[in-house]
Amino acid sequence: MLFRSPAPIILPATKFHVQLLAPHMREADKREVWAAGHRRPFEALMYSLESSPRLAWTAVAGNDVLAMWGVGTAGHSAGQGSPWLLGSVRLYTPRYRRELARRSKVFVKEMARQFELLVNYVDARNHESVRWIAWCGFTVFPTEPYGPDGVLFHRFEMRR
Repeated sequence: MLFRSPAPIILPATKFHVQLLAPHMREADKREVWAAGHRRPFEALMYSLESSPRLAWTAVAGNDVLAMWGVGTAGHSAGQGSPWLLGSVRLYTPRYRRELARRSKVFVKEMARQFELLVNYVDARNHESVRWIAWCGFTVFPTEPYGPDGVLFHRFEMRR
C-alpha cells in the first residue's frame, strides 16, 4: 500500500528550521545566496530569519522542511521590506510545489498589507523563482549586476 505525504503545514519560522533546511537547500538558491552576498545556506537562512522579526514562515511536510520565507526589514526605511524565500530540494515535489504556490499569494498579500514597498533581487539564472515572483504579482525589472561579483539579478517590487 502506498502512503501519501501529508499536505504541507505552515509554521512560524525558527532557528531549528534553519538547521533542518540548510543541508537540503535547492542548488538554484545556493547559487543565488552566494552571488548576492557570499553566504552559505545556513548563514543565508539565519540572516534572512533574523532580519524578519515579524513575518517569517516555514512549510513542513512530515519530517521535511520544504521552504522558509518572510519579509526582512534590516537596512530599510520604515514602510519597506524585502521578501525572500529559500527552498529545499523537496520543494520540487509537484504536489508540494502546487500547494505552496497556491498558498503563496495569501502570504504576499499579508506582506503587502504590512509594507508600503516590497523590494528585493532574484538571481536571473533562477528562472523558476523569477516566474513565481511575477506570478505572485511583483513587477520584475530587467537584469542588472548585483552582489560582490556583479552577477545578473532582477530587481522586483510591489507597491501598495
